[in-house]
This record gives sequence, structure tokens and C-alpha cells, in this order.
Amino acid sequence: MTFHLIAGEIPELDELLSLYASVDWTAYTRDPQALARALRHSSFMWAAR
Repeated sequence: MTFHLIAGEIPELDELLSLYASVDWTAYTRDPQALARALRHSSFMWAAR
């Protein structure tokens, strides 16, 4: 399996919710807009796809 690291790109909200739900991080998915807002205000973001 190959992964690509992407710097500075915030994944779409539906992708984030799917990822967080897949590992049962329900505390983060209860308020999707707060999750998106927190990531938008992060100083840096890495994504692996």
C-alpha cells in the first residue's frame, strides 16, 4: 500500500468525518462544523492518502 503525504491541504469535511468515524472518535464528529473550524485554524496540516 502506498501513501502520499500532503502538506497544508485540509481534507473535505465528509472525508474527515468518515476518517474520524472509522476509528470511533465520536467526540470530534458530534459537531462537524467545530471540527472543520479547528482544522482551518491549525497552524499546519498533514494529510496521508
